[in-house]
Amino acid sequence: MNSLVEAGNYRARVVADAEGRTVMKCQVRDTAGWRNSCAGTTSLVGGFELTAEHAEAIEVGLALRGTARTTPLEEGQPPARWLGRIKAISGGWIKVEVEMELSDSAAARPELILWLGNLVTMDERQTHTFRQTLLSSPTVNCQGLRGNDLPMAYFYDPRVRLETAVYVPATHLTWTTRRFLDYRCDLHVDRAAMRYGVGLVSNGSESASPSGLHRFVWYVRQGTRDIAPGEWEAQREMVAAMEQFIPDVEAPPPSWGKVSSATLQDLLDEPMTQISIDGHVGHPAYIRDTSQVRSGDRRPNILELMTQVDIIPPLLLYLKLHPDRVAEQHVRKLKATLPLFHLPAQHWVGNFYPFRFPRPIEDTWYFLENALIKLPWVAAITGDDQLWTMFLDALSGAEDMARRVGHLFPLFVEIATRTPARAATNYSVGGLYAYGQMLAYTHTGEMPHLEEAHITLATLCRLPVDRMWHEPQQLGFAAAAATLVAQETGDSAAETWARDLLAAQLRMMYWDDRSTRGAPLTGMFQGCASLLYPAFKENVESVLPWTHLLRGNLARPALLLRLLDAQRRHNAAFFDVLRGETSGPGLSIPYENLGTVELPEEGRLGKELYGTGEVFWLYLLLEALGKSDDPEVMVCSLDLPGLPALAHFPPAERSFMAFNATRVARNTTIEVPALPPGDYRVRWTGRQEYRGTVKGGRLVLETSLAAGEVQRLDIVPT
Repeated sequence: MNSLVEAGNYRARVVADAEGRTVMKCQVRDTAGWRNSCAGTTSLVGGFELTAEHAEAIEVGLALRGTARTTPLEEGQPPARWLGRIKAISGGWIKVEVEMELSDSAAARPELILWLGNLVTMDERQTHTFRQTLLSSPTVNCQGLRGNDLPMAYFYDPRVRLETAVYVPATHLTWTTRRFLDYRCDLHVDRAAMRYGVGLVSNGSESASPSGLHRFVWYVRQGTRDIAPGEWEAQREMVAAMEQFIPDVEAPPPSWGKVSSATLQDLLDEPMTQISIDGHVGHPAYIRDTSQVRSGDRRPNILELMTQVDIIPPLLLYLKLHPDRVAEQHVRKLKATLPLFHLPAQHWVGNFYPFRFPRPIEDTWYFLENALIKLPWVAAITGDDQLWTMFLDALSGAEDMARRVGHLFPLFVEIATRTPARAATNYSVGGLYAYGQMLAYTHTGEMPHLEEAHITLATLCRLPVDRMWHEPQQLGFAAAAATLVAQETGDSAAETWARDLLAAQLRMMYWDDRSTRGAPLTGMFQGCASLLYPAFKENVESVLPWTHLLRGNLARPALLLRLLDAQRRHNAAFFDVLRGETSGPGLSIPYENLGTVELPEEGRLGKELYGTGEVFWLYLLLEALGKSDDPEVMVCSLDLPGLPALAHFPPAERSFMAFNATRVARNTTIEVPALPPGDYRVRWTGRQEYRGTVKGGRLVLETSLAAGEVQRLDIVPT
């Protein structure tokens, strides 16, 4: 057997070694011709000895079948049957797929590793390790604890000037019961065999592969490169190269307008969703008695700022479109709680009321997101000068903290001294700080805010990539802040920062995975580094700032809109009402967590009331200001959450991107509601501008979109 699969400048040859085992040999092409790029010991599935009995050519690839045994061989173990396909796909990738039927559980430790070469310890320790570039995944938290998001690895080998990329779709990892608790995509050094390679590596835990039919699927790509890329550059290129691995959406999108209406009624269900502390009415973090993890979440006796300020801004906007006297009275009560959290002596806005002094320590992301982003949003919507004063006072405290820590932010901070508490770091929380500075710059016009945002982002993007991850929305707002800085300064470095920070955020996304109930997770984000599940609040907050990048042309619109569309559909999995349930508390309130292989306890954390704000945001962003009559066509507002649109909502001047997520062309009618009467200039991508007239407060437009097409729409009053 000697069969070849070629993908541009990369090719793999499947051969039998001296013992008859089926192995893969790879080569890359450079200016001098083809050269070897891996060791000749790479099995299609590590942990098994595969023997091919038949091989035949198929379109752009090779089909094989044969028998397999575990390594080391188990006495009396019957051989398993396997089928294999090796195919060239676009982008220079080669797909390796093996189906194997295990009649009994096998005491194997499967690994998917492309072995690159022989190890020389002296060279490794003297020079090579300092010159290589390595990206390993899934992401880790600041203390090195692993998560379960994007499983890919990238390695630049300075010894041979070769780059290698490996991607393993999580959805096919049915052959390991613990999955990313035991496995990781990384560089692996086998000191017993004195070799090194890249791929899906076991941590050494002894585990059995369950019986049944399993698919081992992995993608590899190699190429020559004379100059080693930095981590940020390699990450940006790697994420771009993997866009094709995002699967097509499956589920029909729900009406987030209908869900928002039902969510509002659930919020007004006083016994289950409201509490009163010292006469101040607010919402607890979770619906009463739905959390099975923390007793304080079942029967809370405090108000949390995060919950109130998460709900208030989008609910205020929603009520401008759908007035409701009872709801308006309620949101005024929520807004009245905000000054309770202000600590003017400390130039701080805390997360809890009542304060229980001494309470010197606080999580920085709560402070920076709530006080520096959500609070000024409420101020902009309501025109409340007291809230603007609170925001600027909190910003001064944040600036003092930033200077004390050299813009290398801690995870926990002592409020009184604004110095780090404990050992954990949270560097990318600087993205929230930078975005808050840009909100202050927009509000005041004062240059120091712009300069501080620039310094913060420059510092952030000089740090190691693998220290970036905590809450995924931190990186989204960081990318948005970099976009705003680039627009104000013309600094091309800030444009690169925006793209790099977005790439770092996308590594926290679930690309091709499913919940334990079978719901697709594509487009969702791991709620926090190492948390092991997607969370509804973080899902929506992570994509909300993307409108800045779309408007500023600093990201591929088709990529971000494809992921937004996936969330538009897949976030339905968090809601009982969208699962077909008809009884129980808060049917339109999202669960915090979906179950994953690594943490299958779906819904145990409770139904998150703080996540209801994101229900309204989904409606506002994707339906309220413009909507297609075809549910397969998504219309995304580019105006929210910008301060001008918040301050003058609903805006008369609007910008959108329309996206056809399907593989066929579609004709659609787009309705733009809540517009003042008059004539408007209408501009579509690549088309001649024309005039439209608002009738009955609505502008109705028709368009056609090719499969996967994105069109920008701008509507300007004349």
